[in-house]
Amino acid sequence: MHKPKLDHFMGKDTTTDLLPCANCGGEGLLHQQKNNEGLGCGLFIECSNPLCRMTTPLKFSLMDDVAQLLAEIWNRRTDYE
Repeated sequence: MHKPKLDHFMGKDTTTDLLPCANCGGEGLLHQQKNNEGLGCGLFIECSNPLCRMTTPLKFSLMDDVAQLLAEIWNRRTDYE
């Protein structure tokens, strides 16, 4: 099974595996959302399944590794046992 990675995104080396979507099992894709005023861009991870489209929150970088933070959010699972 192919595991997507966030390899070298925006000049940062990130090697976190993305788990399948917690909702449908689809692949997680990292996207950029540009600011309308040209003040940078935010990042988010979205499910590739067009019937699901689950996403993480949109995060803007303030000297942090946002791709790594989003991967941690995307990969978080709740254990109900």
